[in-house]
Amino acid sequence: QAAMSGAQALARMANDLLDVSRMEEGKLPLQVAEHDLSAMAVQVQHSLRGYERGRRIELEPSAPLLVTCDDSLIRRVLENLVSNAIKHAPSKSVIRLAVRAAGAYARFEICDQGPGVPLEARQRIFEKFGAIAARKTNGYHSAGLGLAFCKLAIEAHQGRLGVEACEPQGSCFWFELPLAAAG
Repeated sequence: QAAMSGAQALARMANDLLDVSRMEEGKLPLQVAEHDLSAMAVQVQHSLRGYERGRRIELEPSAPLLVTCDDSLIRRVLENLVSNAIKHAPSKSVIRLAVRAAGAYARFEICDQGPGVPLEARQRIFEKFGAIAARKTNGYHSAGLGLAFCKLAIEAHQGRLGVEACEPQGSCFWFELPLAAAG
């Protein structure tokens, strides 16, 4: 089982590297349509319930927010951000998800109670292989591809991605996508 798990992790890393490279070259075509970001967040919350490992994922109720996007890419962004929060948040903590309108954008936020991201690393972590020294934290390894993928995927949709400190501790990762045009 350990060998199978290692092989799956290696396959995910190889796919992430290929997707990041294709996105950097502009060769990953987007399959866009209108999708409800709030509904996607609910689906990701449910799909990752088995991985919570003593942490509780809470999603604020939200009205439907339509964005024009490639739902498989945006779903991967959501899964990546939520799974990162699960990996880095302490056991028995709460991970909060929210989807809300922010002007002409739909904004997704995920806030955890983990160690946080130092100010000097907040840009670097979104670069390819830019994980904080590819450190081992709470038994998890990071090669620094997941957040690079997220950044490129969000930017391909004319959106923005970032991280802020949470009070009293932790991180709040967020992204914004343009709302679908009415009509």
